[in-house]
Amino acid sequence: MKINWIYNPTTREAQEKKRIELEYLIRPKLFRYLLEHFDQDCSGDFSSFSFNVHIESGKIEVAKETPLKYRENGFKNFNAFMNGERSKLDLVN
Repeated sequence: MKINWIYNPTTREAQEKKRIELEYLIRPKLFRYLLEHFDQDCSGDFSSFSFNVHIESGKIEVAKETPLKYRENGFKNFNAFMNGERSKLDLVN
């Protein structure tokens, strides 16, 4: 699994601390989602999955690098699962 960190170019340096904190919050949650929805298809190999994390907002998206067959069928509740609990991510501000 790859995470693409999307920085605001004008405040990149200030966002680095937030990126590290988000990493600890987001990575386990992403992994849990992948296990629950794709483990049978991927047998635990999630290296083809990529995500965009917008550091300033904390928003998480499935990146275009993720194979189309997974993007079209497996992420129906992803936004609610990852972005629905805004309060946890907002604590990092």
